[in-house]
Amino acid sequence: EDLVEVRDPRFEGMPLPIVEKYDLQPYLAFALRRDGRPIGVLIVEGTPENLNNRRDDLVVFSDYLAMALGNARAFERERRRAREAETLLDVGEVLSRTTDLIPVLASVAQNCARVAGFDRCTMFLVDDDGKLQPTMSQFADGHVDQEAWERFKSTAPDLPAAYEVLRTGAVLAFDDPTVDSSDLNPEWWSNSFGIEAALYLPLVAWGETFGVLVLDRSRPHRITDSQIRLARGVAAQGAVAIGLTRALAGERAAKARLEELDALKTTFVAAVSHELRTPLTTIIGFGSLLDAHVTDAEGRDFLSLIQRESTHLETLISNLLMASNIEAGVLELRRDEVDLSAVVNEAVELVGRLFPGRRFDTAIDDGLTLPRADAGCLRQVFINLIQNAAKYSPEGTPVSITATATSEGHCRVEVSDRGPGIRPEERELVFERFHRGRNQGVQGTGIGLYLVRELVTGHDGSVWVEDGPTGSGARFVVELPVSVPAASAV
Repeated sequence: EDLVEVRDPRFEGMPLPIVEKYDLQPYLAFALRRDGRPIGVLIVEGTPENLNNRRDDLVVFSDYLAMALGNARAFERERRRAREAETLLDVGEVLSRTTDLIPVLASVAQNCARVAGFDRCTMFLVDDDGKLQPTMSQFADGHVDQEAWERFKSTAPDLPAAYEVLRTGAVLAFDDPTVDSSDLNPEWWSNSFGIEAALYLPLVAWGETFGVLVLDRSRPHRITDSQIRLARGVAAQGAVAIGLTRALAGERAAKARLEELDALKTTFVAAVSHELRTPLTTIIGFGSLLDAHVTDAEGRDFLSLIQRESTHLETLISNLLMASNIEAGVLELRRDEVDLSAVVNEAVELVGRLFPGRRFDTAIDDGLTLPRADAGCLRQVFINLIQNAAKYSPEGTPVSITATATSEGHCRVEVSDRGPGIRPEERELVFERFHRGRNQGVQGTGIGLYLVRELVTGHDGSVWVEDGPTGSGARFVVELPVSVPAASAV
């Protein structure tokens, strides 16, 4: 009932034990309700006359008291949520500043102990053998007791409760050492470190258990459901932090390994390219000697095939060797005065041997000179561009090459074809190493255009691709400054 009047506090069946405990005299008891729910009882002791005279006032007072208690509890809930949010924010902030596991664990441990109302938080992480290793211990107030930590580490691996949590994934709470002493919570645990209450929680994220979090304190106090909930929230954040830092560490190790393998690959490619050049030079040289002695038609066809494939192989080896040297940072540009028109004409002639049936329309100005450039590297640039255009052009269509001087003090070379063209979203990608276009029927290594960009950039020039002059195909444009700064390497 909302209002109960009792004149004999020792009346049999009295529902309020506090009355008998404190030997209360006649009293009135009021049920305190908030939003229709009981939140407590107000007991007012007094003489029957006073209680009856003030009954209405006490009813009003109990209503105000119920409202005040309800507001206080709501405020405390909001404070608790704010503390929890602040704790999670602190842990997240530490994780955003560093991927080092120890500082992250220290923040998780200290915040977990503070927000859940414990003295200390200790984390045990699972090692490769499935054993729990004490990894981090932090007091709520931030201080460190190194001596206690060393003693703790020597005995903590024997904690049976921690292994029980690891095995079951359940939360274990011990808050009365006189009652809780058992196989899971042995007496030495409290005797050695003065621990009166302990809470064990699993560190679980993404279905993986990383370890066990242990909260303890040196004063007896019942561990509430609210404390367990708060501790679980921070433990979950800690597990996520552990998972992320381990994933990042694994990613860094994998990246380092890939970089090591990439360096080995570069060294291997450079070594193989050098080794291939010697026999290839011999093949090309003797092919040139045979040119004067082979006269029959079949022999000439065979010789033409040998010369064409040897030239193709020489281009591939040059590309691989230059690319590996660029990646290793050892390609040096041999700066000298270069006749650009002669270099472009040489490239056209060489690619013409590879595509004997292809028509190459050239319009190259005479006297195009770069005062400080590497003729060999630029020759490779234009060989790659012209060969690329020839590979992607339909049979019977020409490849157009123009070289002119611009009014801005640059030399401009354009290589145009009538092939499938390059979509706007792919025009930057085609210069990436090993990128292949959508026409998968065309053979290639995917490093020709990458090499073009690197070598042109090394000459302080620029290269880009746009639509062909007839609206179809692609046009590659290279612009090189007439005056090039002296740089030692690409």
